[in-house]
Amino acid sequence: MKHLNQWVKNTVVLVAIGSVAACASAPSQNESLEDARIAYLQAAQDSNVVKHAPQELDHAHEALQQAGLAWKKKEGADNIDHYVYLAGQHIQTAKLIAESEKAEIEIQGLNLEREEQDKKSRDAELVQVLREADESKRKKMMPQASQTDRGMMWTLSDVFFDVDEATLAPSAARNIAQIASFMRKNPTRNAVIEGHADASGEDAHNMALSCKRAEAVRDALIDANIDASRLTFTAFGEKKPVADNASMVGKQANRRVEILFPEDNVQVSEAEDF
Repeated sequence: MKHLNQWVKNTVVLVAIGSVAACASAPSQNESLEDARIAYLQAAQDSNVVKHAPQELDHAHEALQQAGLAWKKKEGADNIDHYVYLAGQHIQTAKLIAESEKAEIEIQGLNLEREEQDKKSRDAELVQVLREADESKRKKMMPQASQTDRGMMWTLSDVFFDVDEATLAPSAARNIAQIASFMRKNPTRNAVIEGHADASGEDAHNMALSCKRAEAVRDALIDANIDASRLTFTAFGEKKPVADNASMVGKQANRRVEILFPEDNVQVSEAEDF
């Protein structure tokens, strides 16, 4: 703003010098000089030019001063035109610099906007990935019901037990409650609880571990007020894998407890309501 006020004052002085000189000697006005002064004044009133090209405006002002003095001294037209030309070049350069800086700022703004949009997109993708992961985990934590040739079966994966442990994790409570609710609403249904293990350990160890896990599920259902007479349990160790024990994923699938309801009069869709 300080530059702007000074340039406006300088232009007024230049115009005044021209007016005084005209009154004193009454020569005809130099149109190119007047045009240059107007162009300078317009540039000096453009805040974008003032901000980004102050030096070019200074040079334009100096050239106009020289042109004004040459006109006042009645120097040759070539000398006046020379300074007017220099002033015009500096003014034009100042405008180009200002436009370039403005364009650069706009580009930076667009880049920032695009980066912000990209960040929002990445955040949205991350949220979706986490949501899908949570949903996958939730489904994994739910007892999986399926219809088999032996009857309806509920599968509890190994996420309800710590590795090489037979104690039910707290995360199993909701699933035990769901199965217990189903059994209370179907009082004639009895359950066979079958424990399974992967092939990581010795046969005897795996058999004992799968037995203890099946027993833990039975005890949890009894604690949920299911009569013990409706519950039997057995263990198969690593004898009945449902996946390849060569991979971690396969082993995880094989570590499970299955709850079988031998009768066929209840469909899986009914069990999933609980």
